[in-house]
Amino acid sequence: MFTYITNGVTIETNTYEGMILPKRNKNTNNEVNVKDNEPKLTEDLQVDTVIDGTQSENVNNKGDKIKKEIKDGSDNMNVDKVKQTRTVFNERLVYKTALDIHNHFYKTPKNQTCEKRFPKCILLGVFKCGTRELMDFISVHPNIQIKTHPYEYEYFFKGNIEDEKSRDQFLKDMPCIYDDQISFMKHAGYYSDVNVPKKIQKMDKNVKMILMVREPVQRFISQVWFRYGKRRRQLTLAQVTKMIDNAIKLVATSSVEEFTSNTSTGSINVGTTSNMKTEPANMIDLRRTNRDMQSIMSYSVYDEAFERYMEYFDRDQILVIESEDFKQNPAAVLRSIESFLGLPKHIKDDTYVFNEDKKHYCLKSLDGTNVCYDDTRGRKYKLDLQESTKQKLKDFFRPHNERFFSLIGKRYDHWNG
Repeated sequence: MFTYITNGVTIETNTYEGMILPKRNKNTNNEVNVKDNEPKLTEDLQVDTVIDGTQSENVNNKGDKIKKEIKDGSDNMNVDKVKQTRTVFNERLVYKTALDIHNHFYKTPKNQTCEKRFPKCILLGVFKCGTRELMDFISVHPNIQIKTHPYEYEYFFKGNIEDEKSRDQFLKDMPCIYDDQISFMKHAGYYSDVNVPKKIQKMDKNVKMILMVREPVQRFISQVWFRYGKRRRQLTLAQVTKMIDNAIKLVATSSVEEFTSNTSTGSINVGTTSNMKTEPANMIDLRRTNRDMQSIMSYSVYDEAFERYMEYFDRDQILVIESEDFKQNPAAVLRSIESFLGLPKHIKDDTYVFNEDKKHYCLKSLDGTNVCYDDTRGRKYKLDLQESTKQKLKDFFRPHNERFFSLIGKRYDHWNG
């Protein structure tokens, strides 16, 4: 059960936007061994082999697509003489590539044994802000070991740091690190939960934390689309708009009564569509949906959660990162994390390569291959809300944004534009 407070209203929900990753074997040094049936850089992948040029041709290799672009348009040119840049789109290989870079540069100390230790840095969230990408990209740093399997580690929701058995399990779940390393963990829902700050403080009052935020309306729309447009069922724009309007009213009035008084079932008919069944699938449970939407909105109300963290920690213990900054220049943001954590300078610009087709950054592997997320990352969500609905959301979030800016000592002017 996860607990949030928005505009003084307590929300309890059993759902969160966690990532489910494929299982991998791991050794005592937190290295990941890709299983035999997982894709490798050399086979069974969707690959773009780009040979300086413009002409395209498609060929098949083990059933996967390889696109060749030839500069002068000559089908007879000797491609062996042209420099090739190979690009792989596979989410599972992004972290594997980062770990390969990490292990390549890390020099294991002599006469030391790695130990399980509590995290020195926690990524607090927020959902749909790019926290997974940040974790993958920062893990190239040889002095950082990130907690994976799963990435979204729920300990501070469920665990009791004051209980010896629970504390021992927490340590057991952490990566094994050496004296010159720190462990790094995350859960994108930690930031908004009312109970987490106190629990983290009991673990380590000096821990460093990173908060990744995004323009609140776009973050909200992205999570709504992820939850209702992609994961559960395809809903029409009109249906989602009605759900959002209900959530705005609910948060503004701090009451669910007005939305349940007109129906004895607590359900609302959101209409039929050609791609939806004509039975209960067309019925959205009103109480559950309003609570769910209110929960999603609470993740974009940054000021209230930040005030809670300030009750337990100093301001300089939390580094705030704006997702657009990370999207535009990941290396610069990762260097700010290096400095924040007091780590040796290791992040290089050329480790992160921008892919023009996908419009997001990839990792350059040790052999020069560009390893990118597939279409599940950087997706273009198909939720084009009416301007009037967007304006309602902006009006709701604006005072919270202003309060948040004053708390963190910086502004993101494009949020209120």
